[in-house]
Amino acid sequence: MRSIAITGGIGSGKSTVSQLLRQQGYPVFDCDAISKEVTAAGSPLLKCLAGVLGYDIIKEDGSMDRSLVADIAFSDPDKYRQMTMLIQSAIRQRLLEQLRCKEQEGSSLVFTEVPLLYEAGWQSLFDEVWLVTAEEQLRIDRVRRRSGLSEEQIRARMAKQLSQEEKESLADRILSNENGVEELSRQVEEALSLIALDDQQ
Repeated sequence: MRSIAITGGIGSGKSTVSQLLRQQGYPVFDCDAISKEVTAAGSPLLKCLAGVLGYDIIKEDGSMDRSLVADIAFSDPDKYRQMTMLIQSAIRQRLLEQLRCKEQEGSSLVFTEVPLLYEAGWQSLFDEVWLVTAEEQLRIDRVRRRSGLSEEQIRARMAKQLSQEEKESLADRILSNENGVEELSRQVEEALSLIALDDQQ
């Protein structure tokens, strides 16, 4: 089974690539979705996080107050580091279980959307890495439209990640997401064609 990671900075368009692949029937795991699973109400991880960040992060319904968690984590580097280690460990374990299941099912090609792939040091878990890129201001504008965050807040989150240039030097394939979905789709098709060609050789 070939396992490919899809990564990129905030606002780059990782989810768009994932959606294009799902539309073609490829299995795509999403580490953000897994993160929500492992921090769900009543989960052991949520209790651990509350011990680090404070019990105010648990709302009355038992779920995690994600906005408060972000505020605390991004204003306190030590708490951010502790939180990241706990969450990444739980996501990694769940992801590896899911990948093993797909391999046992006989899947030949599986994708995983991993926003902080290089920051977590997970690139060795995958056979190949696809990096989705876009110009910085375009990424900021996209995130502002969908999240309501200020440019300052977005830049603070960007500062926690490796630069796009650093990621480009590490990735196996770069998909530019600056000219619309149609062009991005063409690049995805080209990448899939190369994989199919490799499999035939």
